[in-house]
Amino acid sequence: MKLKTLSSLILTATLSTAAFAQPVAKDPSEMKWSGSIGLSNSTLDSSAADENLVGDQMQSLEFAFHYNQANVIAGAGFGLLIFDDQSDESYLVQDTSGDIESRDADANGFNFFFEGGYRHNIDKINLDFLVGVQSISAERSVSNCSDCPTADLELDGGMYIKPRLNYAYNPTHMLEVGYSQYLSGDIQNTLLLTWGSKF
Repeated sequence: MKLKTLSSLILTATLSTAAFAQPVAKDPSEMKWSGSIGLSNSTLDSSAADENLVGDQMQSLEFAFHYNQANVIAGAGFGLLIFDDQSDESYLVQDTSGDIESRDADANGFNFFFEGGYRHNIDKINLDFLVGVQSISAERSVSNCSDCPTADLELDGGMYIKPRLNYAYNPTHMLEVGYSQYLSGDIQNTLLLTWGSKF
């Protein structure tokens, strides 16, 4: 009798432990965070572009995180900037084998941004109205050269407003398209397309 009772207790404990260990899928409606990766194209102020010897179009590969609670959304991110470098700067460099060669300097950089605002939900569509600020750190340098000179690009990011359309094609993934109009700095506007995931 004792053996039967002990076996029943062991079986009950085993089943309870197994049930407790089962992963519970998180309800997508409870997922407040999202991460995204996107491509953007920005139009630079022509005077600023000419002064820095770059074209007036700048591309960026951007990474961002946002937090959404009810109708409030806030986020931050960074991007890798690609410029149309129009300078003719080049330097003589010595490679590891001792050979001398001429290498062109290229413009490149990063941007960092913070934004927040209002979100209006209509079924699978979110309409966002965001206000943000962006900072740019860019330079002209020779890649893979430790002793080559570098020159900072004088480009200011500035403050912007961004209406954005977010479409959730399933409970956890979305596509977004946004347009930023700058109120200050050396960028006029930016068009952004992103893919994101909630978690």
